[in-house]
Amino acid sequence: GTVVTLEVLPARFAAEAAKQSPPELHIHADRQAYYESVAQVMSLAAKATAVSARAGAGPKLIELPD
Repeated sequence: GTVVTLEVLPARFAAEAAKQSPPELHIHADRQAYYESVAQVMSLAAKATAVSARAGAGPKLIELPD
C-alpha cells in the first residue's frame, strides 16, 4: 500500500467517497499500532463518508488504492 500522513487522508478519503461506486474501507492495523492513530484514521474516514452518504454517493465505506 501507499504510506500517507494524517494531513493527506481527508482529501484522499473525500476523493474516493465521491466516486460513482466508492470502494470499501478495510483497516488492518499492526498489533503495535497505537489505538489513537487507528481511531484518528477511522474518524477521518467516517467524516468523509458521512458527507458522501448525505450526497447519495452510495456505500459508506471506502478503500484507498495502492
